[in-house]
Amino acid sequence: MPTTNTCANCGQDIYNLRTTDSGTALWRHRDVRSRAGCRGASYRSDTGWDDSIPRDWKARPLQPGKVPKMTPSAEQMAERRAEVDAIPPLDDRTAKMATLIAMAVRNELEELHGGDVPNILTDEQMAKINPIVRNATATALLAFRHPSNQRLARWLDFQAMLVPDYWERPELVDDL
Repeated sequence: MPTTNTCANCGQDIYNLRTTDSGTALWRHRDVRSRAGCRGASYRSDTGWDDSIPRDWKARPLQPGKVPKMTPSAEQMAERRAEVDAIPPLDDRTAKMATLIAMAVRNELEELHGGDVPNILTDEQMAKINPIVRNATATALLAFRHPSNQRLARWLDFQAMLVPDYWERPELVDDL
């Protein structure tokens, strides 16, 4: 999970997921895939940029006991968080991709369902597994397509953290 702080300049939430080889922390507004600049991070499609924010301000963490140079109102912060956390709708293209990927996974599970080793997975179990695979695949694809969405980025980061070291690198299926 990313390290979070408040920007010492503009008072917005900032995030840091990594430090460079030289030891410099790379802070970003909203999430690590977006902007470092305070003014750029203030952009809203309906109102544009906040021109009161100097162009040279960059995300930097607030030190304990200090206050930001500029503090957004509670209403502004709530609007910004809602915009960052809003999950985009699942578009038809992503849903179709998820369905096709889930079918590929399901076909690879067929060996456990009725292939060489019959009835390890029953029809009832397969009926429960199929939507789980489809929905998880759709969620992952949507997260990859919207890397600047904070909630989706956190979800992907969490999934990545759960992958054990002993998992083998993926390979193409045999019947390709």
